[in-house]
Amino acid sequence: MKRSSKIMLFIGLIAVVIVLIYFLAIKPITINVSVIFPNAAKGNPTIKVSSSIEEIQLSKNSPSASIRVKGKDTIKFSTLEGVVLQRKDFEKGMKELTYTFPEPKISEFTYKLSEEAPEVTLHWSLDKGPYNIRGISLERNGITISRENRPFVDKVADFQGKNVSYQLIAEFEYGPVSIDVSKVVTIDVPKYPVEVRIMLKIPQGLSRDMVKVSLDDMELSPGEDNTVVFKSVSQGKHSITLSYGKVELLKQEAVFDWNNGLPYLMNYSLPVISITKPIVEKLKGEKLKVSWSSTFEDFDAANISYKVKIADITEVTTTTEMVIEIPAEDSILSISPCYFGVVFGKTQEITVRGKPRLEIKTISKYSTATEVTIPYIAKNVETLSMKLDNSEKTQLEPTSGFVKFVGLDEGLHEVELKAVGIYGESLIATTSFIVDTIPPNEPEVVDVKLGKGVITLILGPLSSDVSKITGYVKVTDELIHEVELEVFTETPSVITIPVPENIEGFDGILEVSLLAEDFAGNVSQVNVQKVSIVDFEELFKKIEFSINQKDYEPVNVQIKTHFVSPNATLTVYLDSPKGSFIFEYPLAEELRVEEKVEGVYFGKMQLSYQLNVAGVKSPTILATETEVTLKELKNFRAFQTTEDGNFRVEFVQLPDPEIRYVIKRKITNTRYYQDIRTVEPIPLKEGEPLPTLKVDFDSPFEYTDDSTLLINVEVIVTGKDFETKFTKKDIPLFKGATIVTGKFDKEFVYDSNAMPILFTGFVQILPTGSIKIRGNGEILIQDGASIEVRGSLEIAGTTDGLKFENLSTGEVLLLPGSTFKASNIYFNGETVRLYGLGSNVTIENAAFEHGVVPISMAAGSDLTLKNVKFKDLRTAIYLEKPRKVALRDIEIINAENGVIINQPTESLEIVNFKATDRIRGTAIKLKNALDIPCSLENIEISTGDIALELEKVSSAVINNGKLNARNFAIVIGKSVFILLKNIVVSGDVENGEPYIGILISNSGALIADSEIKNCRQDGIYIQNVDLPQPLQEQYEQLEDKEKPEWAPVEIVNVKFDNELPPDGYDVYIDGTYDVVIHDIPLEKLKYLDGRIQPYWFDGLRYQYRGVIKVK
Repeated sequence: MKRSSKIMLFIGLIAVVIVLIYFLAIKPITINVSVIFPNAAKGNPTIKVSSSIEEIQLSKNSPSASIRVKGKDTIKFSTLEGVVLQRKDFEKGMKELTYTFPEPKISEFTYKLSEEAPEVTLHWSLDKGPYNIRGISLERNGITISRENRPFVDKVADFQGKNVSYQLIAEFEYGPVSIDVSKVVTIDVPKYPVEVRIMLKIPQGLSRDMVKVSLDDMELSPGEDNTVVFKSVSQGKHSITLSYGKVELLKQEAVFDWNNGLPYLMNYSLPVISITKPIVEKLKGEKLKVSWSSTFEDFDAANISYKVKIADITEVTTTTEMVIEIPAEDSILSISPCYFGVVFGKTQEITVRGKPRLEIKTISKYSTATEVTIPYIAKNVETLSMKLDNSEKTQLEPTSGFVKFVGLDEGLHEVELKAVGIYGESLIATTSFIVDTIPPNEPEVVDVKLGKGVITLILGPLSSDVSKITGYVKVTDELIHEVELEVFTETPSVITIPVPENIEGFDGILEVSLLAEDFAGNVSQVNVQKVSIVDFEELFKKIEFSINQKDYEPVNVQIKTHFVSPNATLTVYLDSPKGSFIFEYPLAEELRVEEKVEGVYFGKMQLSYQLNVAGVKSPTILATETEVTLKELKNFRAFQTTEDGNFRVEFVQLPDPEIRYVIKRKITNTRYYQDIRTVEPIPLKEGEPLPTLKVDFDSPFEYTDDSTLLINVEVIVTGKDFETKFTKKDIPLFKGATIVTGKFDKEFVYDSNAMPILFTGFVQILPTGSIKIRGNGEILIQDGASIEVRGSLEIAGTTDGLKFENLSTGEVLLLPGSTFKASNIYFNGETVRLYGLGSNVTIENAAFEHGVVPISMAAGSDLTLKNVKFKDLRTAIYLEKPRKVALRDIEIINAENGVIINQPTESLEIVNFKATDRIRGTAIKLKNALDIPCSLENIEISTGDIALELEKVSSAVINNGKLNARNFAIVIGKSVFILLKNIVVSGDVENGEPYIGILISNSGALIADSEIKNCRQDGIYIQNVDLPQPLQEQYEQLEDKEKPEWAPVEIVNVKFDNELPPDGYDVYIDGTYDVVIHDIPLEKLKYLDGRIQPYWFDGLRYQYRGVIKVK
C-alpha cells in the first residue's frame, strides 16, 4: 500500500511539470513583422521571414504580417533563395520586429577643368553599403560616354563656350532589391587660348634688337632663332604690327580659332639697303674723295640717307659720294645706309691712311753703355734711310721701329733719318748723344771728428766727373740723416750731423751708406761703412745683470762690468710694483755690485741700463724682464685641532707689510667656498723673527651628517700688482678623533675607541714614556706634525688592521735606544718614512704603499721584517751600518730599487724574498758586508737592470733562487767567497732575457747545482785580475804543488742552455786566474779561455789569460 501511494504521487508531479513546460515554453506567441524597402526599388521585391514554428513572405506591396514564435526563438529575414539578411533573437515582451533595407547613394560627383587644354576630368565615389554595383553609365548631354567605374577624362574642344551636362547613373542590387541612383553636374566650358609663332627673316646688317612685333597691346622682340612667340592668345580677331626701330614695316589683322592645340605659324622677311665698299681717290691739296653705290627694294628713295663717320667727325648725305680732309692719323671710315634716319643695312668700313710722320723719340743725352738703341716713329712713308756721324746712308723699312748701334766709341755721336711720305713730301729727323761708360770711384769716409755738438765725416778724394753724392747716415732706425751733396772737386767733401744726445736705440756706431754719380749717370758701388763714435755693442757685452730673490727676502740686483772707462757712467733703472729705482755708477774701475732693493719682494721687474761715454749716450737697453713670485709659503699647514673637527691654518707671515691674506675653506667636491677669512698681517718688530699667522676655523661637520670630511684650503697672497695662491687639497677631518700632541713621559694606551688618532704638531716620546695603540682604525700624522721616539712606540692592528698615513713632511724619527713595533698595519703616503738611528724596529704583517724610501735606518739599528709588502715606491729599504737585519717573506712591486744594505755589522738574513713585478733598477744590493754571516734563501727576482749585486762581501750563501734581469742577473765584485747554490738564471716576459747571467769581478765564488739559460751574450763572465787580500793570502799559504791547481772560482754541476751570438760564451774568462769546473763536460761548453786566446789586454800591456780546469 505504501509503495503504490508513492508511485501515484510521482506520476502527479510529472503531469504538473509537463503542463508548466507547455505554457512556459511550448505555447506559440504571435508578433508583427515588417520590412521597409527603398522607395526607388524596382518591381515588387519579396523576402521571407521565418521562426522555428512558421515561415511567411513580405514584399514591397505587402510589407507587414504576423508570425508565430516560441518563447525562446530566433527570427530570420532571408531572401527567397535563403540568404539571411538579418537574424534576431526573440525577447520576452517583444511585440513587433522591423527590417529596413539600406539605401545606396552617389556620395560624390565632381569635375576639374584643365587649364592647359579643353579637357574635363570627372570623379565620383559610391556609398553602396551591402549592395553590388550592377552597372555604371556616364552620359554627356544624354549620350553615354563611359560605362567604367573609374575617373573619366572627356575632350571638350567642340564645346568651348557652351554648357555641358553630365549625368552619372549607378545600378545597385542587394538580395531582391534592384535600384538605380543618378547625379548630374553642369559645366561651362571656356574658350581656350591659342599660341601664335611669328618667324622672321632678318637680313645681314639689321639688328635683331631693333625688331619689334606687336599683337594688339603685346610687344615682343625676337629671340636668338629670330622667332616671336605669343603664348596665350584669346580666340578671335587680332592686329599684328612689325617695326624696325621707329619705322613701321607691316600692320595686318588675323583671326585665330581653336587649332587643335597646335600653334599658328606666320613668316615675315625684313627689307634691307645694301651698299658697296667705298672707293677713296686723292684730290689736290689735303683732300680725299670717297664714293660708293647702293641697292634697295620696298623703300622710298626720297627717305634714304647715308651716315659717314671718320675719326670724331660724322656727316649725313643723301648722295653716294663725299670729299673729306686727310686725317692726322690712320682712321676708320664707315658708311651706314639709313631709312628715315634709322640704319637699315650693313655698315661698310675702310681704313684711310693719315698724314705722313717721321720722328725720333727722346733719348738720354748720356749713354753709360757702348750699345745705344734709338727708337723712331715712321708712319705713311714710302722710303726711309739712316746715317750715323759721317758714315754711309743705310736704307730702313718704312715703318716705326728702332736702330741699334753697338761698339760705339766714347764721345759725341749724331744720327740723321730721311723719309718720303705716301703723298710725296720729304721728312727729316736728327738727334745726338754722348757715350760715357766709366763709373766714378765710390766715396769713403776717411776721418771722423767729434766737435762741440757736431760730428764731421770727411770723405776721401773723388773722380773729376762726379756730379753728386747721395746716401744716408743712420743713427738709429728712427733717426736717419739723408745725404745729397753737390761735389766740388777742388775742396774735400764733408758731411756733418749733430751729436745724437738722449736718442733711444743709439749704440755709438753710425751706419754710413754713400754712392757717387757722374754727369752721364754712371753710379759707383754703394759703400756702406760702420763708423764708430763709441762702440757701445762691445761695451754691452762686458756688462752682466741678474735679478735674484729668495722667498721672504728683498729683491737683489747683481751687476758686473768687465771694462774700465774713466769718462763713462752706468745708469741702471729698475721698474717694480713698488715704484722705479735708479742706480748710477762710475766706471773708473770694474763693478761688482749687489743692490738689495729694500721693500721690493714680488711682482714684475724690468731692469734696463744706459751708458754715457764722453757725453754720447747709448740707447736704454733692456737687460732683463722677469716676474718674481713667491714659490713657497713657509710652514703652510692645515690640520685638525679638536675632536669635533675644528682646524687651524698657519704659515709664516711675509716681510712685506703691504701684503694681505685671504684664507678660504670649502668641503671637497663642492662648488663654492663656505668660509672666507681676510687676515691682517701682524706688525713687524725690528730684529725679531717673522711671526706665524694662525687662523682657527670652526668645524664644518655642522653642514653634514658624515663622520669624515675632506676639505680644501686656499691662501691668496695679494700685494701691489701681485697675487699668488697656495692650496692644500683633500685635508681629512674626523668627527670624534683623538688628538695626540706634546710630550709623553709615561705609558699611554689607545684602543679602537680612540680611532682615528691624529698626531698633531711635535710629538715627543721621552725615554721614560711609551705610546701603545691597539685596535682597528686609522692613524694619521697631520700636516706639519712629526714624531720623535726616544722611548717606545707600539702599533698593533687587530681584526681589520690599522691604516697609518703621513700627510706631513715630517717623519717618524727613532733615536738611539728607542723601540718601534708594528703589526697588522698598512702604511700609506709618499711621505711615510721610518728613520732609525740606533733603534730596534720590528714590523710584521704590514704593507707600505706610495712612498719614497719608507724604511731608512742607520747607526747600529736592528731591523726585523716579517710578511711585509712594498708597492709603488722608489726604494723599499735603505740601511746604512745596521747591526742585525732579518727580512722574511718580503714582496716588492713597482719600484726603482728593492733593498740596499751597506756595511751591516753583525748579521744579515733574507728568506723568501720576491721582487718580480716592475722592478726597474736593482732588487738587492749588498755592500761592505765584512766578517759577518750573510744568508739569502728562496729569492725570486726579475728586474730591468740587476737582480742581485754583491760588492765587498766576505762571505755569503745564496741558496735556491730564480733570478732574471735585463742586464745582469748576479753581479759579484771584490768579494771573498760567495756560494751560489740551486740558482736558476733565465729570462721572462717582464724583462726579456739577461745580457749576462753572472758577472764575477775580482772575487771568489762557488756556483753549484744551478742552471743558466737564455742569456743574450754570456752565461758566466769572469774578470779576476786583482783579488781581495784574504784570497791572495789564501793562495800564498798553499804549498807550491797546490798552487797550480787552485782557482778562486769553481763551477760545479751547472747546466747551460743559451742561444748565444757568435761572440757569446757559456763561460768567458777575461782575466789572469784560472777557473775550475766539476761534473761539466768541457766539450759541451762554449767557452773562451787561455787555450783559445792566450792573452788579454789591460789597457797598458798584454796579460796571460786564465784557463778552465776540469776536475
